[in-house]
Amino acid sequence: MKVLIAVDGSEYSMNALDFLAERPWKEGDEFKILAVMETLPMEFGLGHLPETAQSYIDGMREECEKIVKEAEAKLSQNLPGHKIEALVVSGIVVDQICDTAADWHADLVVMGSHGRKGLERFLLGSVAEEVLKRAGCSVEIVKNKALDKQEAASGKH
Repeated sequence: MKVLIAVDGSEYSMNALDFLAERPWKEGDEFKILAVMETLPMEFGLGHLPETAQSYIDGMREECEKIVKEAEAKLSQNLPGHKIEALVVSGIVVDQICDTAADWHADLVVMGSHGRKGLERFLLGSVAEEVLKRAGCSVEIVKNKALDKQEAASGKH
């Protein structure tokens, strides 16, 4: 089985990674950890300041590399003997997750859900929901009820 894990460094995606690492897997199952650098919109005006834009992009890439390396180390520790690969790509998050899953012939995409509701969900959308609709394979969305309750109590929802 080929399993693609989409991570963004949030507690939600790390929770999904933990959930995945705790499950029993068959010998020969493969894992690919994916972080997507959101394409920098030129409407922000950074297109006129190449050094600023490049600095921003370099910082994003470094952060994504750090996220996938940490995820890879955690998964490798919990799933010794399995093939684990880490990948950072840039583009539109949903497109890149679905394209990577298709190109790699993934059997399963695993990702966390931020659990956005109401106006926040309307404005920001739901990456997990779009991947669920568009992926050509099974998708498992891992929710973290403890984090959802904590955010609800603090008024973030």
